[in-house]
Parts: sequence; structure tokens; C-alpha cells
Amino acid sequence: MALDRDYVTLAEIDMLVGVAELRIFLGLGREGGQPVSRSYAEQVVNGARFPAPLIRYPRKGRLHVRLWLLGPVLAWMDVNKPSWRGRLPAGSEHWTRERLMEFVDAQVFALDT
Repeated sequence: MALDRDYVTLAEIDMLVGVAELRIFLGLGREGGQPVSRSYAEQVVNGARFPAPLIRYPRKGRLHVRLWLLGPVLAWMDVNKPSWRGRLPAGSEHWTRERLMEFVDAQVFALDT
């Protein structure tokens, strides 16, 4: 999904995900539910069927930062990794997108520690 403007709103920023969050989502779609490696996540996001990033920030001729909108990522996960939602905590089927991001952010924090 591309924007027809050169900025994102604060509401959109809260719904952007990077490779770290994608590692969590992809891990939920695998046996054991552990985050996938960065290299595996990069293979997935470089695939033809994965949504295009909303933001691409080049650095010295190479892509340094890529960010995706949560909605298209969740839609892709539902089609390509349908078991991922089954690994979320009980009651998560009623979560808002904001609550889902809180859960994922906590998992990302655990990756970094």
C-alpha cells in the first residue's frame, strides 16, 4: 500500500511494524511459536507476495529501514501463516490492534534483552 502523500499521521505511526515485530508474528506461525531469525524474516519480506513497505529509508545506497502497515501484514499472516493466531494468549480474539501491538512490543523487548 502506497500513500499519495509524503507523510504519515500519528495514528499510522502507531500501526507501523518493522522487521523485529515481523520476527514475532512469523514465529507465532511456526511450531513452538519462537521468533524467527532476522535472515528468515528478511527472506519472507523480500518475497513477491509480501506487502510492500509503507516506508523505505535508504542509507548509503542500501535499504536501512523498512516499515509496514499492520493491517496488510495481518492480512498476509492470516492467508499464509493461518496458525499464528492460535499461539496468541487466550482471549486475544477480542483484542484491538493496539492491544496486539502491546503484546508484540513486549515480545520485541524480550528479544533485545
